[in-house]
Amino acid sequence: MNVGTALALCSMGVSAFAVLAVGAVYARLRGLERAEGAGDAARLAPAGLSPAGGQAVSLVVLLDGGCALCPGLWRQARAFTADRPDVRLVGLVAAEEAARRLADPGGPGECAPLADPGAWAEMYEGYTPCLYLVRANGVIAHRAFVYADTDVPALLTRALPAPAVPANQGGRA
Repeated sequence: MNVGTALALCSMGVSAFAVLAVGAVYARLRGLERAEGAGDAARLAPAGLSPAGGQAVSLVVLLDGGCALCPGLWRQARAFTADRPDVRLVGLVAAEEAARRLADPGGPGECAPLADPGAWAEMYEGYTPCLYLVRANGVIAHRAFVYADTDVPALLTRALPAPAVPANQGGRA
């Protein structure tokens, strides 16, 4: 084999890899376009994440055991919803090990993360942590990715509707 033949074979290998890479990127983009194009169609959360017991909404916090932001976000979400009986807080992780790592028995609220690989895979969009607001009918009403510079209390205030105040408990008569 001479140098020219070796160079041609290497060039063909690189070209084949490039074609496969472009095909993979194209397939991913088409999938994202389909998901975005169905923007008018309501996205449903897995049944186990819906509010229960008369609660208005579920705040689903999609977490990952290896995520640096996840423990802090989980603590903040627990503190924010501790006095909100109308909100079901669900910390969703893919593995029991991650649930144990994120569990904080001394922290605010009594909620421990739920390890459900199927629900986690259905909700996961390529990034954690992420917040989802799920209505009583199972429709995902809000989604927000949380980054290192995200103002989490402000995000939670915007995402969660204010609790309803009964007519006989404050407000104008």
